[in-house]
Order: sequence, then C-alpha cells, then structure tokens
Amino acid sequence: FYGSGIQVFNGPKVTSIGNNAFRKCASLEMVNLPKLETIESTYAFAECTNLKSVYFENVVSLAATTFSSDKKLERITINRMINSDGSNMPATMTIESAAPCKIYVPYRALSAYPSIWSGKPVVSFDISATSGGNTYILSDNNGRYVLIDFVPGKTTTSLTLPATISA
Repeated sequence: FYGSGIQVFNGPKVTSIGNNAFRKCASLEMVNLPKLETIESTYAFAECTNLKSVYFENVVSLAATTFSSDKKLERITINRMINSDGSNMPATMTIESAAPCKIYVPYRALSAYPSIWSGKPVVSFDISATSGGNTYILSDNNGRYVLIDFVPGKTTTSLTLPATISA
C-alpha cells in the first residue's frame, strides 16, 4: 500500500505488517487492526498526513517509528488489558509532537499506563462493544454513555446512535 490512495484500512485478520507498509498514504484516515499483536517493522504508518484514528485490539509491541510524522493523528485506541506491572505494555512509540493525539485504553488497565505516554495523554474508556461487526468505544459521563470512538467493521455511509448515547 506504500503511497497509495487508500482512505480506510480495515484488517480484521491481519496479524503482521511489513516495513513501510502504509508509509506516505496521504489519504489514509483510519486504521482498524483488531488481530494485530506486533508492529516490529519500521515506519508502518509513517508520513500518513491525514491519519486520524487507529484501533488495536491486541497490540503488544509497536516499533518506535510506527506513527512518525503523522501530524493529524487524533486517537490511538488500544483495547487490551495490561498487567498491573506493565509487563505486557507496548513500548514507547514516536508520535508527532504537533499531533493532537490521545491514547485511549480500557479503564481497568489505566493504572498500568503512565498518564503521559509517548508524549501524549492517556485517557480511559469504560466500555468496548461490538455490534454488526462495528466496534463502539464508550465512556461513562455521569451515568450517560458518550461515544468516544467508532471503528466500522466495514465501510459505512451513515451511523445511527441509540438515544441513550450522545456523540
């Protein structure tokens, strides 16, 4: 995919990624890799100038250069429980200092993460739910759930939220 015009990459069965796999994909905005555990390759998503959202279900290891020069990166969601001693926590990665990125992790795993990781704030979410192949990341806001991330299992043109969820 190096330098291609791909906009969304949904890789539900992808378990590994090679060097420069998505590097310089200027149109890439969203990545969903639920089965991926390791990115040891260099610059896998580097220089993706419009990349905004990345979702990992089981990631354990990320190369330091995975998101190098991604200035629009807004969120990385790592939906993985981390041991309380942090022994299975992904290594620090390079995230562009200008990127408004937050790193979302499960509430029950928050204590294993530093409050600032790779120079970016770590924020917890309360619920990860999958329905119809789509994944919803929700946070409890005084008894009302707020949608903080949506990861489509397939390309969608619209999304209807239940009345009990606010965007």
